[in-house]
Amino acid sequence: MNRRLQHAGWVLVGVAAVGAAAGAQAPPELSPAAVAAFQAGQQAQRAGDLPTAIRAYGQVLQQAPRFAGAHFNLGLVYDTQGAAAAALKEFETAAQLAPRLPAVHLFLGIDRYKLRDFAAAEADLERATQQRPTDKEGWLWLGKAQMEVGQLEAAETALNKARALAPDDPNVLYNLGRLYARRSQAMYDRMYHVAPKSYLVPLVLAEAYAAQKSPQDAIREYREVLKLRPGMPGMHAAIGALLAGDLKDAEAQQEFAAELAIDPQNPAALWQTGAVLVRAHQYAAAVPYLERGLAVDPTVAAAQRSLGQALFHLDRFAEAVPHLQAAARLEPAEPSVHFLLGRCFGALHRTSEAAAELAQFRRLDQQEHKVLEDKVAAHMQQQKASAEANRPENRAPQE
Repeated sequence: MNRRLQHAGWVLVGVAAVGAAAGAQAPPELSPAAVAAFQAGQQAQRAGDLPTAIRAYGQVLQQAPRFAGAHFNLGLVYDTQGAAAAALKEFETAAQLAPRLPAVHLFLGIDRYKLRDFAAAEADLERATQQRPTDKEGWLWLGKAQMEVGQLEAAETALNKARALAPDDPNVLYNLGRLYARRSQAMYDRMYHVAPKSYLVPLVLAEAYAAQKSPQDAIREYREVLKLRPGMPGMHAAIGALLAGDLKDAEAQQEFAAELAIDPQNPAALWQTGAVLVRAHQYAAAVPYLERGLAVDPTVAAAQRSLGQALFHLDRFAEAVPHLQAAARLEPAEPSVHFLLGRCFGALHRTSEAAAELAQFRRLDQQEHKVLEDKVAAHMQQQKASAEANRPENRAPQE
């Protein structure tokens, strides 16, 4: 997307808000020519013709320097160009002239945030949320500002209010993620200060790295835990799961075996041992591990699926069916389960059930391919937009 147009949504909101406000507040001495210039500025602003909008609003302000609506819209134009300092100056003037102008404190707060004046941004955004409590953007930016000044509990409240207004907004979800990461880091820092040599320090790091999909870093920290607490339950199973995820099955099996030597009933080590054996086509060897794991925890979809797969390949079709059906209930969007069920029902001469399962497999498989195609298309579009934004003629002017 052209960077000059990236704030188009703001412009339309702002123009709509100010259009009514400016009409009510227009100075009585505003000439017909100035009114025409203001309207031309609005039209150019909506169309993304920013130089024309700047000239038009400048003409208005030459005749009516106390016209808050023109200052506000001019601020929006500068904001669209990425000129936060120039925009802030116009918003400040608009706020002085018309403190109750819709959205003025929101944009003051946003531009102060961009200029890293976080404390002042917070004050403006607090006022913005008081004036417009149903505006998601006010709560979002307030939460961001509060994070920057270290008010993490207040930021969580603000961001959750934004999420209540827009549950699936990616910016809200992203900033909530940032907030939780910061709170986690704060707890970690405190824990490290209190007990720097505790096994809990590398354990927290290992879990964080695992969540961030950094398996090598996570494995390193899990091994540090084992140095501090040899034989701690769960550590070898966690390492094995990470190794299996990287298809390092031989190393994973060693870790699962080490875990089972410590805790023979560890369900993760049991069923993941079985899953690795299934992947190696050692179906008969896999079955006892999978059965023991599921006896402890029957709610793991991958374990039910692996046991069903092993039994299918051993021609134990009737035994495979309940496990595959359990997997389908636990993981309804997984196509392979329905394919195996269809094959089992076919082998059992349950023709109508086989047809239904294979039809479900085809539907889910097509949906999965469509999701993948959409992700690839979105990624390509994002790359194209990024390349367009970085073309020299589309870069925002330096302030």
